Amino acid sequence: MSSSQLLGYVGKLLEVDLTEAKVSSQLITPQLEQFLGGTGFGTKLLYDLLPKGTDPLSPANILMFMTGPMTGSGSVMTGRHAAIAKSPLTGIFGYAMCGGFFGFQLKRAGYDGIILTGKAEKPIYIVIQDGLVEIRDASAFWGKGTHSMGKILDEEFKKTYYLGIGLAGENLVRIASIMDNDERAHGRTGLGAVMGSKNLKVIVAKGSGKIPTADPEAVKMFNQAAIEETKTNFMKKVLVDNYHKFGTSAMFGLSAIGYNLGIKNWQLRTWKEYTSISGQKLNKEFVTKNYHCYMCMIGCGRRVGDRKGPEYETLGALGSMCLNTNLESIIEMNKLCDDFGMDTIATGGILAYLMECSEKGLIDEKIEWGDSEMMTQLIKDIATKASELAVVLGQGTKKAAEHIPNSSDYAINVKGMEIPMHDPRGGMDLFYATASRGADHLQGVALTKFLGIPEFKLSMLTSNEKFCKISQDFNATLDSLCICKFGVVPQGPMTVTQILQQFKNVTGTDLSPEQLLEIGERIFNLQRLFNLREAKLTPEDDNLQPRFLEKNPTLAKEVRRYYRARKWDRDGVPKAETLKRLGLE
Repeated sequence: MSSSQLLGYVGKLLEVDLTEAKVSSQLITPQLEQFLGGTGFGTKLLYDLLPKGTDPLSPANILMFMTGPMTGSGSVMTGRHAAIAKSPLTGIFGYAMCGGFFGFQLKRAGYDGIILTGKAEKPIYIVIQDGLVEIRDASAFWGKGTHSMGKILDEEFKKTYYLGIGLAGENLVRIASIMDNDERAHGRTGLGAVMGSKNLKVIVAKGSGKIPTADPEAVKMFNQAAIEETKTNFMKKVLVDNYHKFGTSAMFGLSAIGYNLGIKNWQLRTWKEYTSISGQKLNKEFVTKNYHCYMCMIGCGRRVGDRKGPEYETLGALGSMCLNTNLESIIEMNKLCDDFGMDTIATGGILAYLMECSEKGLIDEKIEWGDSEMMTQLIKDIATKASELAVVLGQGTKKAAEHIPNSSDYAINVKGMEIPMHDPRGGMDLFYATASRGADHLQGVALTKFLGIPEFKLSMLTSNEKFCKISQDFNATLDSLCICKFGVVPQGPMTVTQILQQFKNVTGTDLSPEQLLEIGERIFNLQRLFNLREAKLTPEDDNLQPRFLEKNPTLAKEVRRYYRARKWDRDGVPKAETLKRLGLE
């Protein structure tokens, strides 16, 4: 299919060679279409183009930003885009999803995605406006936080949409994030450090182009019906109303009393002080208003003053994980992390790890649980590499444990990435152990199993390994379509059938639930192949720390059953017949 015939896509990807300051583009091929867009495009391109064994912080690493076919189509809940590269935190496949408006603007500016290679000689930024691409000097921005940088950009471009890094990315801190307009973030896997390693500070995108769709009127009618359902369907109304009122922190209290929250570096299952930092208290005392991503019908973003407020993961990571009851300090640390460009989940996991090392007498420093002043100072030190300890911590808990003897059991991570704020002992252990980028609560969600997905024949009776596989495959397609998961089953209001109908309205392509899952399976298996190539993974890598195995001592057997469900061999390698069926031979 030629690019001019594609519906839902612009049809081309922007290529920028930063070493040569050269700009070009490539068409989306039929082979690439099999991966939908978003992380699917990134998976295929990274596997094909990245030389084996590439240092993630070398010029040879490839950093990509990809939209999906739904992005810019006018469909509800499609304000997301993906960042992809080999992760400097884990050394395996790295990606992060982000909301906001950048993906929409990039597509309107004339590109479905960006492929960045090489390294600029000096700090630069890129401006993309209606097909025109400029590489500009960023010396005025280098050394600035994302918030002050955003103000300068807004003055220059009136209203701008950008992705940028703070000091953590500039300093190649391996938990650095990429911020979208000071509101949303590509938080996980340290991709801000990859952007910094290329001397790239900011990408600005503005456009006025239209995205071709198969049936624009059907797209509008679908949106109206979906929004109306959230008002008339009781369960959907409850979901959307709670997300709108309290944001992602709506479930913080339930997680706390349901043994699902990270507490004291996972040493505890309950904590009576959780109400002091709950989403309800945040909303009542500090939130000033909501904000929305592109075409969002929920509006889960919370503003505290002129900055974004902490979300569920941040309340847990910088709160309960460290026994910090000071909500104001969490708000301020969240601002600091956004300004420096740092993943709050990883940051909280690192601080909790350090506190436990201190508690166990493994380090000389005395760092007490709940000491928010010390936490704030450590965040500043990590972002700026202010001390030898800060440099070690900025590499993540797995690498830090190599420097602090006898601490590996307290360095809570999977494949080098810190665990999100959903307790593995509540059913997420298999999902974390087998996710393709390390501990990931967004590739598979065990906690929603009771809700079921009838199109995939998933219910409470489905085996854990089968549910994990199908959940991961489905979420791989959502990250490739670039649809927000708060808008889709099992945790959101739209069904699989509705998503497939809207996909047809946009692209003209009719997919069955089985075909959709096969695309996700293709993407997930290729990510596994990338990780096997780059890190030589073994079943021992698909595991958790001993702290969690006390609850589930048979996790290794579950992983083996999961391998069988995926048609992988005993070592977690996809079988030849599996790859052939998926077109990956």
